[in-house]
Amino acid sequence: MLCPGGLLLVEVPQTLNIYTLQKKWLIRSGRWFAGWETSYTLKKLERLLHTLPLEVVGAYGSGYYPDFLQGLRNLHTYDVRHNLERKIPALFRNSIDSLWQWFETHSWYYQFMWNIGVVARKTVQ
Repeated sequence: MLCPGGLLLVEVPQTLNIYTLQKKWLIRSGRWFAGWETSYTLKKLERLLHTLPLEVVGAYGSGYYPDFLQGLRNLHTYDVRHNLERKIPALFRNSIDSLWQWFETHSWYYQFMWNIGVVARKTVQ
């Protein structure tokens, strides 16, 4: 039971992701290795939580798909993380980081995530 003011975290597969579409096709053709799981868009998940006494306070995504996007996301800091002598110029690093931060503030960003999550607070009644 969630107390008034308590936080609930819900993370589910993201519907519009390429991986989820491929998985649904494999399920329908009887070639999926696991059982069925329900997936949601961010809007659908938020609407579902609004039917309860919950206020959505945040959203996030986890796991880029296709995976190479995660590599691109972290490429500009590779030299720092691996202590390489040859450093990526700060201007390039900052430009790439700014571009990713812009990308991650838009709702369509979630379509590139394996999962989406919503943080909701139980309203006081």
